[in-house]
Amino acid sequence: HHTQITLSRNENCEIYTEATIYLHTTSTNAPISNPQYQALKYKIISNGTELTENLDGTTVDGIITTTSGDEELITVPLTEDATDYDIYIWIDQDISQGEYNGKTYEGYIYASSTQTSTIVE
Repeated sequence: HHTQITLSRNENCEIYTEATIYLHTTSTNAPISNPQYQALKYKIISNGTELTENLDGTTVDGIITTTSGDEELITVPLTEDATDYDIYIWIDQDISQGEYNGKTYEGYIYASSTQTSTIVE
């Protein structure tokens, strides 16, 4: 599955803001929390580049493990320039070993922003 979100802040905003992209799982009977079958994966691409690091320097691991509720995918700076983020979600067949056959997953992607400073960086 693929979806795209576009994030920006108002040009009149003079504060430094970060945005976090989340995956919210509403329902699943897939074994995504079982380390042996963590085959539900994601990647985020912006401007043709795969994003592999959060703003705080932590690695984006690309494995979905939350069976209910929010899972933080990545935190990015929110700028005046509209930025597209392409989010891809798939099942890695080399890991799933048939354990995902006949299973369902329901969820959605959303973003939330947080002011972190009164000064634009």
